[in-house]
Amino acid sequence: MFRQLLSVFRDSKPLHAMGEDFAEMLQMTYDITVRAGQAYFTNASSSEDRSYIYTQDVKINKLERKIRKAVVAHLSFPENTQSVPYCLALMSLVKDVERIGDYAKNVAEVRDFFAGPAALVLGTRYYKRINAHILNVLTSVVMPLHKLDYFDEDSAPPVG
Repeated sequence: MFRQLLSVFRDSKPLHAMGEDFAEMLQMTYDITVRAGQAYFTNASSSEDRSYIYTQDVKINKLERKIRKAVVAHLSFPENTQSVPYCLALMSLVKDVERIGDYAKNVAEVRDFFAGPAALVLGTRYYKRINAHILNVLTSVVMPLHKLDYFDEDSAPPVG
């Protein structure tokens, strides 16, 4: 599935551009997640770091909208029906990557609002959500489209 996904995004010019934009989103999200973690764990967030994180978050949001718009435009042509599954997967992926950026921004802000153990609880919660979205992105290359975002339901312990 991963090789097919890559080949689809390399062959078609519109799909190739979407793939490049997605790769840029991933890199920017990685960068702000690392910076946010440094601010959270060292309790030393500079205004430069904060400004960088907010600026990158806006760029990530714009790229998400750009990709989603490109997907809709691409799928509006009947000759592009073969790429429907990949485009639908990309729609899900860009949302996950955008959410990672949002949670990274939240991680960077935690120490500003809570200095004690509330900070540890909130940081843990945000990192748990970051982890969930990263797993969605990683598993999307092997899971069928209809199972995206539901990779761990079958292994969950029974409730009650």
